Amino acid sequence: MKLHILGLGALLVGGGTVSAQIVGKELARSAAHYDMPAARLVAQAVLDRGRQGDVQMWSESGKTGKVHLLDGGGASKCGRVRLTGIHRGVETHGYIFRYCRNAAGDWRTLG
Repeated sequence: MKLHILGLGALLVGGGTVSAQIVGKELARSAAHYDMPAARLVAQAVLDRGRQGDVQMWSESGKTGKVHLLDGGGASKCGRVRLTGIHRGVETHGYIFRYCRNAAGDWRTLG
């Protein structure tokens, strides 16, 4: 399994640097294995429960994956989750996203 750590800064620094272009291409290439709306809903549910180590599977439109709560969530203001796509029974990519609550209390990704 490949693990990619993405931060908003990695995508925005330099506004078109070679490293940002590489990250963008890698994310676009692997996105075919994800149903991001389904994964995002599961990530928010895992964050709401807020128990470190929780893992929940998602499956939508023939795409499957899992969300693993690394830290935070629950009553915390922020938390980190790892999204892993599963393609033909093999874990394909893992991306770590940081979520924080907005003023309304909803979880929003920071990258």
